[in-house]
Amino acid sequence: MPTVTSALDVVDGEVRELVRRRGLDPFSDPAPVRVLVRDVIADYSERSLTSALPPIGDAESVVRDVLDRVAGFGPLQRHLDDPEVEEIWVNYPLQPLCLVRTSVHPLSPHGVRTVPEDVAQHRRRRLAGPILSGRPQVAVDVQGQ
Repeated sequence: MPTVTSALDVVDGEVRELVRRRGLDPFSDPAPVRVLVRDVIADYSERSLTSALPPIGDAESVVRDVLDRVAGFGPLQRHLDDPEVEEIWVNYPLQPLCLVRTSVHPLSPHGVRTVPEDVAQHRRRRLAGPILSGRPQVAVDVQGQ
């Protein structure tokens, strides 16, 4: 039984082939790739009118999706471009992402330092070892009393 390919997959494949043939680098110079994606979508739209190709649907959405796939980090790119997203947690490839958006009430540096202590105190535990790493995340080692 033949596999039905989506318009997005067809356009993605054509763009990747043209990027290879033309020797374009989508990461260091994305502008020509944007033009190429729009040209491939325009060509695809014309061909789909007189063939069995699946309809393109929302062309702008396909442009964004193909650019994310070819010149970005695929489905993560949309979240990386979102200024409201502070963190992206990926635990396993097939599980949904956990996104942390900008806090309504951001913590002061003092507030950030006291969070681990507050958590430990609430759980009736004490902190052992360093509580803050050099990275922008908090590392807490909580031991029972």
